[in-house]
This record gives sequence, structure tokens and C-alpha cells, in this order.
Amino acid sequence: MPDRVVVHRPGFIDTDITPADVPVWPGPHPSEFLEPSPPSGESGEVVGEQAGAVYLAALGNPDGHWNVGGTVQWLVVEPLP
Repeated sequence: MPDRVVVHRPGFIDTDITPADVPVWPGPHPSEFLEPSPPSGESGEVVGEQAGAVYLAALGNPDGHWNVGGTVQWLVVEPLP
């Protein structure tokens, strides 16, 4: 189980998916850890037990669409060494 993951939020998402259609994001709110990542989008790290929970949830949600506080966000999770 990784104790560090990087999370990417691409700069644009256009979808007809509703928040009720996707799992609830299991980690901290993205505003707490994401920073701009040029040329587009944002990225940041989640560490500790939350990293493991986010990683396991992401394995079960490979398309990466999440319900984050009632909005659909595309968050891509990658384990770090």
C-alpha cells in the first residue's frame, strides 16, 4: 500500500455525469493539496493513511470521476515510490 500518491486534476472536464453517478472522493478536499501544474491543470500529493485510502478507492474507480462536495471532478491517482 503506498504511503504517498500524486493526484492530478486536468484543466478541463466536460461531462454529462452527475455527482450521484460517481463515488464520493475518499481523500482530503482537492483545494487542500492541489497546486497549479502548467501547462494545464493541477496536481498535488496525499500522504499517510489517506494516501492508502485514496489509492484503494482509485483502483475501484479507474475512470477517475469523483463526487467532490457535490460536483464531478476528474482526479487521477498515481502511487509514488
